[in-house]
Amino acid sequence: MKPVDFEIPVGWGHIAGKAWGKPNTGFPVLCVHGIQDNAGTFDRLIPLLPKRFYWVAIDLPGHGHSSPFEDGHPIEFTHLVYSLKRVVDHFMWTKFYVMGHSLGAQLCTFFSGIYPDLVVKAVFLDGLIPSTTPSDEYAKALCHKFDQYHAAEKALSQKTAPSYSRSDAIKRLIKNRPSMITNESAKALIKRSLAVSGDGFRYSTDQRFKLLPLPLITLNQCLNLLQSIKCQCLLIIAQDSLEKMKKNTLPMSYYSETAIKAMEMFPNFTYKVIPGQHDVHLNDPKSVAALVIPFLEDTQSSL
Repeated sequence: MKPVDFEIPVGWGHIAGKAWGKPNTGFPVLCVHGIQDNAGTFDRLIPLLPKRFYWVAIDLPGHGHSSPFEDGHPIEFTHLVYSLKRVVDHFMWTKFYVMGHSLGAQLCTFFSGIYPDLVVKAVFLDGLIPSTTPSDEYAKALCHKFDQYHAAEKALSQKTAPSYSRSDAIKRLIKNRPSMITNESAKALIKRSLAVSGDGFRYSTDQRFKLLPLPLITLNQCLNLLQSIKCQCLLIIAQDSLEKMKKNTLPMSYYSETAIKAMEMFPNFTYKVIPGQHDVHLNDPKSVAALVIPFLEDTQSSL
């Protein structure tokens, strides 16, 4: 399958992406990448998946080839969830699947809970819910977030983005990654991560996303949202991430034991642990495809 690029007009510019398959006959699957990544995160996985589906991988706002949100105000988690709805409305889907990695999985979780009648199946790749905030710390957390954004906005306005050669940009991507990523995986991501800058390239991702625009909600609110999900769900957990979660050393909350235990109560929820690190879908796409294919193809979604 050869992907086709597309752009969807929105009020702040456009949402870009790439699609594999036939839009008029293939059952749609909305694919959402992780923070500071792009649609290229699925380049090595989707070609291994069934061709009867219409695979639509988007660049979230401020990522890849998509327009960033406007300057001057904090980026909020629900703004990203809303961007998924804009994509769904553009294609006029009434039933579809979702597949998300990391932050993308968290967004798909929220979307599936907010619009439970639209999502038929959901695949969460090493991600489930965002970090939560104790209710008695909400004001403090909000104050801290506002201060962070103000400082970041001031710093970004006073400096010029550095320029790199393509090979140096790939090396920096590998070096700065929170978990191990192969050179081949980095090349898949870098295709949509760079913009021309002088004689070289600069990273095009909106730097405000380094602040992790997670929602300031409590764990109970998150669990209530999980209970709204009606669709069949598959969570694929990387062994390395699971070990870090148990040691409380994850760079951000991909999922939590509490959330997994809550989801285990759902008759339509399955999770599998596979060898690998956070980007296992990129580094070892065959192992992930081996679990995703039977889940999508089996009407009972049992593995």
